[in-house]
Amino acid sequence: MSNFDPAVDRYLSITPWSDPAPFTFGNGPRMQPNLRNPAYYDEDFSVFKNIFLHSENRYLQFRAEFFNIFNRVDFGGPSTDIDAPGSFGIIGGQANTPRVIQFALKLIF
Repeated sequence: MSNFDPAVDRYLSITPWSDPAPFTFGNGPRMQPNLRNPAYYDEDFSVFKNIFLHSENRYLQFRAEFFNIFNRVDFGGPSTDIDAPGSFGIIGGQANTPRVIQFALKLIF
């Protein structure tokens, strides 16, 4: 288990990066293959129940849908604006929404 606290700690350090001189290309790759955003966990769950009404071609469907059922917090990516060294490498928000539960009735005929 890590002691990383996104509200306080930096996810990336600014020291390995610098702006190239004006009108020149830098020497770093366009993509950094070893850098990753924090893991994203999101479990959804649905329950459906068909209630037949006097025949098989008419029924009422009850639905219960749960999005992010375990209410996990997934952090967004860190700020990568090198021109703002105060916020570079800091995770500033949540990448997912809190738990959402919805119920529905659907009449199919």
